[in-house]
Amino acid sequence: MMEAMCMGSFGMGGAPTLRDQVLQPIQDELEMNASLEEAMAKLEAMSKYRDPIYAGFWH
Repeated sequence: MMEAMCMGSFGMGGAPTLRDQVLQPIQDELEMNASLEEAMAKLEAMSKYRDPIYAGFWH
C-alpha cells in the first residue's frame, strides 16, 4: 500500500537514475521550476552557498 502511494516520489523510486533524482526537483514545476543553469546561477549569486561550494571543490 505504502509503495503505491509513493510511486513517483523522487526519493522513493520515482527516479530511474541518481542524476534524474537530483534534476527532477530542480526542473519540476511544483518544486523549483528551473533549468539546471538557472538553479546554478541562483546559487552562485548567493555568497552563503557560493563560498562553501567553491571552498569545497576548487581549493
